[in-house]
Amino acid sequence: MSTPSRARRRMGGFALIEVMISMAMLSIGALSIYQSVISYQDLSRLAHDRNIAYFDLETALEDLQSTPFANIVTKFPNNQRINKFEGLHLQRERITVHYTNPASDPLYVTLTVTWRDAKARNVSESLMTARTR
Repeated sequence: MSTPSRARRRMGGFALIEVMISMAMLSIGALSIYQSVISYQDLSRLAHDRNIAYFDLETALEDLQSTPFANIVTKFPNNQRINKFEGLHLQRERITVHYTNPASDPLYVTLTVTWRDAKARNVSESLMTARTR
């Protein structure tokens, strides 16, 4: 006569240890997928914020380009922020104007946007242009 454990094996069931190992493997796989999704969301949020920052930076650059050359230095003071972009779309968003020599022609102007991302890190991007009389 056969023992009860042999009879169960012939019936094709799973042992408890097999079920536990399967569950552990599935959990590890699910954690890997979850981490990938979280990383994707972080990268997506950063890309979205960069797009907004570049849009604001290009808008500020267009304002600068449409300003008569003689008024650039007074309307956009060196190393100063452009007030209309303060916290406009992003957390702690600021656009700063910088040029090395206000009397030079051409005038090389760098606009830098800085903001704080969702993880409270400071991020910045810059664009440069040249204006002539």
